[in-house]
Amino acid sequence: LPEAIDNLTIAQVFEKNVYLTVPDLTQLTTFTAANGITRYAVKTDANGKYYNYNDVKVRSGAFVDKTGKPVTKEERVLTGTWRYLLTDPNGEKKPEDYTVVEISALVDNMTMNVQSASLNELNTNGLIATSDSLRNTALIPAISMLDPTAFAGKTTLGELTVVQITRYLELIIQAYDKLI
Repeated sequence: LPEAIDNLTIAQVFEKNVYLTVPDLTQLTTFTAANGITRYAVKTDANGKYYNYNDVKVRSGAFVDKTGKPVTKEERVLTGTWRYLLTDPNGEKKPEDYTVVEISALVDNMTMNVQSASLNELNTNGLIATSDSLRNTALIPAISMLDPTAFAGKTTLGELTVVQITRYLELIIQAYDKLI
């Protein structure tokens, strides 16, 4: 039994939580996809509730992408926190290969992936909750110019990674200190 537990993958145990799936449609008349934009009318046939995607009946529990399009096992989309835990920043390991005993690898993945994700991505994936007004706040050109390579091509706070945000705050504090 211990060996079986050691070989159990996260995907085997938590598959319906790890990957984007269609929720229970039984109480719904409309299904809104994860992108928050695409909507489908929920219909009923002899086999229960479903929605149509290009003449394919999509039912509760099916793997889908953010638009509600059914996907294959290889195309599954990681959800929320799982995306950060099960994505190898070096691209060497597939999400479905992590076992339940690889906690340190998952923690390392989480740390590296959160540091490289933008504030917008962290908000979208539910890791942090920030307001639209904060994420859409324009960067102050005078501050950005103090370290132009760190902020190249970025115009709002939401586009910055956690590492870039801390650098930006450091520059603001340094500029403020020079004023007083």
